[in-house]
Amino acid sequence: MITPVPAQRKALQLFVALQCVDLITTLTFLRQGTPEGNPLIHWALAHALAPWIALIATKGMAAMVGHYCYRKGRTTLLRRANIGYCLVVGWNLIAITAAMVA
Repeated sequence: MITPVPAQRKALQLFVALQCVDLITTLTFLRQGTPEGNPLIHWALAHALAPWIALIATKGMAAMVGHYCYRKGRTTLLRRANIGYCLVVGWNLIAITAAMVA
């Protein structure tokens, strides 16, 4: 029998999955030469030894915030963050597609 997963846990799982997809799509468009639009990530990329190190560090911080929201029962905030990251991933996919077409 499959046990249903609570909505709060689903929101956290989606948050982690979106962080992973954002990491992959960001590395992909950086490899294509598309500049990073997020000022925080741009700063981290400029000060890291390698792009993946900066992205892993910032994704680690985001995961801590997501876990905090999960532990404190802030499911609505976590869902809103998921909507935002869906938009970010969509934007990354558009940037990848535009770089491939150009």
